Amino acid sequence: MNRIMENSSPSGQFKSWERALAENRLTPEQLKVLQDMVGHDNVDSIQTAAKMLDWQDSIIHPDEHMYGF
Repeated sequence: MNRIMENSSPSGQFKSWERALAENRLTPEQLKVLQDMVGHDNVDSIQTAAKMLDWQDSIIHPDEHMYGF
């Protein structure tokens, strides 16, 4: 799970992995994060992986995550 959270979108770059994926705004590195999730985290598609990252970003306070609380 930490691997996933370390790769969350940088503040201001985009607010939704799912939307950025649909609009083809992800970098090759960001697409690799989603593809790795399909391979390692038992999600069935990169769209599902994007939804998972959006969900995780919505439940974790960014400042708290940054400081490890």
